[in-house]
Amino acid sequence: MSTNFPHRDNLTLMPGNSEFKRAFDIGNTPVINAAAGGQYGFAPNNFRYVSEQPYVSQRPYCVNLSTPSAFSALPAGAELHGLLRAYMETRSRNWGGLTSRTTVDYHDITWAGGSTLSFPVGSSRQYGSVTHMALDPEGESFSKLFDTWIDYLLNDPVIRHPKIITLNYTGELLLDEISMSSVYFEPTRNWQDVRHAFICLGQMPKEGPNYEFGFDVDNGSGAVREISTEFTGLIEFDTLAAKQIARAVMKRMPLYNPAGRAAPSGFLQPTAILQGLQNNGLASLMNADARQIADPKYMG
Repeated sequence: MSTNFPHRDNLTLMPGNSEFKRAFDIGNTPVINAAAGGQYGFAPNNFRYVSEQPYVSQRPYCVNLSTPSAFSALPAGAELHGLLRAYMETRSRNWGGLTSRTTVDYHDITWAGGSTLSFPVGSSRQYGSVTHMALDPEGESFSKLFDTWIDYLLNDPVIRHPKIITLNYTGELLLDEISMSSVYFEPTRNWQDVRHAFICLGQMPKEGPNYEFGFDVDNGSGAVREISTEFTGLIEFDTLAAKQIARAVMKRMPLYNPAGRAAPSGFLQPTAILQGLQNNGLASLMNADARQIADPKYMG
């Protein structure tokens, strides 16, 4: 019988209704059936090459779920919400540090002769803290954002209180007012599902931007300010809730082909200054020369 996938058999992939896929909530993800096949026994079988396809991590995404609600009580509060979202989602040149690893503690019993029997007695899970880095744009808006967040919502180093109290703020200053929450997720290779997801609740910056002045007669270059920020956060990894949140976010992200983007109108014509120049430029010269052609069909 003809098939579009002649290099697979019924053991290459786990079936969609397999108990394994249901148990781990990966119904929309292709899963190589690693229990079958394998190339490292007596001899490899090249015709089973599809079953050797490895997992390759995909580009992950960060999406804000909330920003500090107390921003709205500050001057320029609407801009602060938008700046923080942009810093996290579209301006960060790199971010990382989110990790999850479980460690098992063992008690070792050593017998005569040196043999050791180990027995599990506990375990712990370690989560890394996330750090984002973005370049401060002209106007230093990100520096101002984080200085304001720290001084006005967390703790001002001079008055030792959140400085927002000087603006007659009447809120409770609870965590949802002064922190943000985000979801970080990795989509599957075919963008049909979420592979992994972290949710980070109660995120707050650990330190503000670094301002540095200096002069060196041998170095006339200015410095670009990098806003590198490590955040606190209460983390969940790959729970049902984390994946549900990430899937809801993915549904709001339409895929598109950036190569098909139309040119903005401002790029279709030269500037007014250039259009006003006479007898200048390639198009002007070609127009002048074209008017001098007496016989466009001449082939001598």
